This record gives sequence, C-alpha cells and structure tokens, in this order.
Amino acid sequence: MFEFSIFISSLIAQAPLVVVTILAVLLYLERRLDRVDDRLNKIENRLSRVEDSISALIDFNDLLLSIQVSKGILSDVEHKILSTFLTRIRPPYSSKYYTKEIAEKLNQLLHKDLNEYTWEDLFELEKIYEILMKEAEVSGKREYAKYAGKLRVFIAISEKVHHHPKKS
Repeated sequence: MFEFSIFISSLIAQAPLVVVTILAVLLYLERRLDRVDDRLNKIENRLSRVEDSISALIDFNDLLLSIQVSKGILSDVEHKILSTFLTRIRPPYSSKYYTKEIAEKLNQLLHKDLNEYTWEDLFELEKIYEILMKEAEVSGKREYAKYAGKLRVFIAISEKVHHHPKKS
C-alpha cells in the first residue's frame, strides 16, 4: 500500500532540486526581460528622433510658406483651391474623436472666405487638426493623419496669407 511518510520524504528530498530549477528559470527570465527592456529603450529613442524630425519638417514647411506668401506666390486663389480640395477629400467622421459635429464644423470653416477668418476660427482648425491626429493614432487609420497633414498646410497658409484675421 501507499505510505504517506515515504511520499513526504521523497518530496522533501527533491525540494532543493525544485528550488534550484525555479531560480534558474527566474534568472533566465530576468536576463530575457533585460534584453527586452534594452530593445524598448532603443525603440523609444528612435521614436523620439522621429518626433524631432517631424517637428523640424513642420517648422521648415511653415518657413517655406512664409517665404512663398511674402513673394506673392500664395494668395487667396491658392487658399480657395486648397479649401475646395480639403472639402472634397474630407474623411468620414467616426464615433471616437472625429465626430459628426466636428466634421460639420470643419466643413463650415472650410467654406469661409479667407477675409472672414478670425483668430478663433484658426484656433478651431488647429483643434480639429489635433483631433484628426488623435483619431489616426487610436483607430490606426492613416487616412486621418494624411488629411490632418493637408489641413495643417491649409492652416499655415491661412495664417500666412491673412496675417491679421479680424477680431470677433
């Protein structure tokens, strides 16, 4: 028959082996996690450099737009063309961030004449730009980010062509 004391003795005899095995597995996992942590830090550094590059490109784009406006290359006509283009390619609204109300507000702002823009309108366009970027990030749909990039150029042109929007 089965003797309980023999069973307990066997378990006690194997306990050191079990402890050593568990420690070995823990050490192995710790080393693997250190490697993963190193890789994540490298990825984080790369993303930071990409963000810096994007910021530099946006600043450079604004500078180029300023130069083009000062030379008279960009005017109300180009603004109207871009406005019409943005109205035509506007992405469908979603239920998360870029809602129907925001899409309607964007449509209203895009149909305004350049001389009717106020600082509040330009600020509202900036907020919509941020919402589109958030929608792209959360939904994973690149169409929102692509549209937001075009909207950012439109905002920059609006600010540059119409240096002093009228106060509301």
